[in-house]
Amino acid sequence: MADQKRILGFPADGRTGGLVDSPDRPRIAEVVDLLPAGSGPLSPTASPPPPDLHPARVYLASLSEGSRRTMRAALETVADLVSSGCADAFTLPWQELRYQHTTAIRSALAGKYAPATANKMLSARRGVVKECWRLGCIGAEERDRACDIAPVRGKTLPKGRSLTSGEKGALRLVRRGREARPQGARRRASGSSIRLRPEARGGAGPRPFGL
Repeated sequence: MADQKRILGFPADGRTGGLVDSPDRPRIAEVVDLLPAGSGPLSPTASPPPPDLHPARVYLASLSEGSRRTMRAALETVADLVSSGCADAFTLPWQELRYQHTTAIRSALAGKYAPATANKMLSARRGVVKECWRLGCIGAEERDRACDIAPVRGKTLPKGRSLTSGEKGALRLVRRGREARPQGARRRASGSSIRLRPEARGGAGPRPFGL
């Protein structure tokens, strides 16, 4: 068993690592209130399956080393929300996750996180649900219903700050200088393009150069 856990990339003593605590996470009540009547939060399982049959562990083991930590934190957030803080990624019964749960999770994440972050968490949840199907914990219909949610849409504004009054004034001066420069340059160019040559012998007088 210890070798199985080591291969899957988790501690051999079975520690789950606890929940990821962050002040920016959605409140658990935000998800519970969105669930329809009769669909309360999920309870943690008393006896999780072995690592090689655990959908969350199998999913995380399929990821690269760099992605594993990020997606595990995403699963911890989802598990915390849907269980009212009673379960983590390794004690939540993922096979019991249904469409109404995932819809409530999406709504809570969309209201708290940037679209890219929320979609990453939803992607982690979707990956575990698919592993539940591959491991024979749920059928294809339950898998499709639990995964059938639209991604979070939105536009992330670039980071920055408001300009000070002095910076705005400096920009106005630069703009005015650029607007006035082409006209003056054209005048100077038109004046320098005419060159008078000395009067030719027997000519009528000075003429523009080249004419």
